[in-house]
Amino acid sequence: TEVSPPGSDNETELGARVKAANDANADIFISIHANSSTSPLKYGHEDYYYQGAGKSSKDLARSVYDEILNQMKLKGNGVLTANFYVIKYTKMPAELTEMEYLSNPEGEKKLKDSNFQKNIALAITQGLANYFVNLKGKIPAARIPPKDKYYKQLPCEKIHK
Repeated sequence: TEVSPPGSDNETELGARVKAANDANADIFISIHANSSTSPLKYGHEDYYYQGAGKSSKDLARSVYDEILNQMKLKGNGVLTANFYVIKYTKMPAELTEMEYLSNPEGEKKLKDSNFQKNIALAITQGLANYFVNLKGKIPAARIPPKDKYYKQLPCEKIHK
């Protein structure tokens, strides 16, 4: 989802994402990425949380990580701590997931595969559902985020399992 003006620098872009999540009073924040390394031999999946955010962020990262490993059979590199801007400055439990390494030829192949994309999206969704069920015993109702001149809702499909 676009939340910052076109041509924004990285800090403006990241700040806009955090502001959009905080202004929406979101229940959680998840940032989805493809990792990269200087070594083409590095591969696998990892999830990150900001240690200063508390147990909820760690639990969210663990839930998503476990479900991705369970469903995708990827090499797990762990649930790790980091000071990434988007997980440090959000006011809700937040995690950043690195699906696979784009710098690894096999990882790049997976990331470009539409079945991989669909299945990892389903695994992330199930991980989020597991987090909410474990935390509150229920999944929260969907909320429509606020719209402003820099925010546009991208089309999406309903995911059914």
